[in-house]
Amino acid sequence: MTDFLFIFFATHAFEDDAAIVAHQTAWQAWYKKNASQISDVGAPIGTPWTIDKHGTHFRGRQPASTAYMIIKAENRNAAFSIAAANPDVQAGGSVEVAEIHRIAD
Repeated sequence: MTDFLFIFFATHAFEDDAAIVAHQTAWQAWYKKNASQISDVGAPIGTPWTIDKHGTHFRGRQPASTAYMIIKAENRNAAFSIAAANPDVQAGGSVEVAEIHRIAD
């Protein structure tokens, strides 16, 4: 199994509390279905800053990344399938998926 970094971009707004609850319920079902493949549950993340040789810059990012997670999958296509079924994607957001290349100690 290979580790893949998922970076979530949620761009949707919910119409009412019922829609929020429905989205949370869908997330719980997605999480439960994929729990054995989640190696790091991740966390919400804030708007990024850029640090380069010219200094520190607040550029933001639109849409802003909202969270990260690390998933174990057999291959890239399996990781893509897990990401495609995520409730944020289904609601109009997106997930960036990147293979993690571990460096030996």
